[in-house]
Amino acid sequence: MVKNAWIHTRFMAPWIAVRTSKAKEETNSWFQIYDFLSPMDMSPVHLWADKTVIWRDEKQTLKEWEMSLKEKYWTPSDGRFGMELHLAKAPEGGYFIMSVTFIEFPQLSWNLTPV
Repeated sequence: MVKNAWIHTRFMAPWIAVRTSKAKEETNSWFQIYDFLSPMDMSPVHLWADKTVIWRDEKQTLKEWEMSLKEKYWTPSDGRFGMELHLAKAPEGGYFIMSVTFIEFPQLSWNLTPV
């Protein structure tokens, strides 16, 4: 159910599926890639969801979890998607913790605003 909701979000806000890659021969430079989809083949969408919905097995408090997510920083030249959905079961109470992590650079927001 979570992956289906994440896929629906991709169609409502396609910029969440933008991937960045390092530009050749350039230091600290990158470019953005968006894989356009064919209505006949949804397999790229499911592969994207498999890479960006991350279920974490360890049980941590919210504070511990926030600290571990801070270590997951990636740069635009790493070739990853710009957003990831992280989920984990809370240590008690039957709750779940959910966090959306973004790639770390401020220029992304103005570049990906829908027109």
